[in-house]
Amino acid sequence: MKQSFYERKTTRVASNEKASIKFYRSETAIQCIIKNVSEGGAKLSFAYPIHIDLLFQLIHADGQNQHCRTIWIGGNEAGVQFINAPLGV
Repeated sequence: MKQSFYERKTTRVASNEKASIKFYRSETAIQCIIKNVSEGGAKLSFAYPIHIDLLFQLIHADGQNQHCRTIWIGGNEAGVQFINAPLGV
């Protein structure tokens, strides 16, 4: 059976972790909340509707960072894929 475009390959786990994103072309960090996370990506929530770059760093509260690609944006939320993850997650 062929997987639909929106079917996830990995399970997402609920989260409420404070984090920030940082664009590669800027030193400015934007605060966000990681709403859920999986091996391949995450759903981020912002305080207001936002437009974010295609590629950026997600900086976790503990200082670790992940390179991310924006998959979708809707109002004040965004779905991101960790770049080291396979496409389609």
